Amino acid sequence: MKSYRISIGTSKSKPIIIIYFNNLRHRYWNGKVIGVDLKSEDNPTLLKAAFELRLRDGWRPQKKKTKIKQAPITVIEALQKGVEVKIKQGCSERFIKDAKRIVTLWRRYESEQQVKNLTLKDLQSSHIRNFLVRPNWSAKTQRTVKSTLSPLLNEFKPHLVQSVKLKKPTSTLHKPFDNINEILEAIKVYNKQLISMLFNDLWLSFKTSS
Repeated sequence: MKSYRISIGTSKSKPIIIIYFNNLRHRYWNGKVIGVDLKSEDNPTLLKAAFELRLRDGWRPQKKKTKIKQAPITVIEALQKGVEVKIKQGCSERFIKDAKRIVTLWRRYESEQQVKNLTLKDLQSSHIRNFLVRPNWSAKTQRTVKSTLSPLLNEFKPHLVQSVKLKKPTSTLHKPFDNINEILEAIKVYNKQLISMLFNDLWLSFKTSS
């Protein structure tokens, strides 16, 4: 007993081959699936016969696989996954705390810049730079935040964060003291024992060199 039924139908005013197999309907506009170079609109009767022969030989229509389109991953999701990875790797509590802070800061950044749900696909170095370079963050803070952000996105965008160049922190050059006597007097008032130890060290140093 046949488990299929084949007929000629129409779709958008054009003939097509319709096969019912296991109560499922399959529609064909050409014979590509059975190795026949023929369109149904050119000769539907001949194409139906070709399908009939292939069905008798054991060919069976395959159920089409439904492709599930995955939503693109967002930067927030990537950062959260990065934190989870670092927790599993046994990173320090201090780093994990800083990493979670990065997620909060980035969420706030997206809200401020009106770029909510920014995807990794659309993430650009300009986003990273705008996130790091802020008027209320010193150059040192910017580099510290960058060093925490980078490993969180390393799996997804390994070179993007590192491509953002930041200014190096400027070192403060301290001027030499001119009022040595006043400073020593202040130390003496604060702690007589400390000034005594200081002069003893200076005396021993002088004796050793002489």
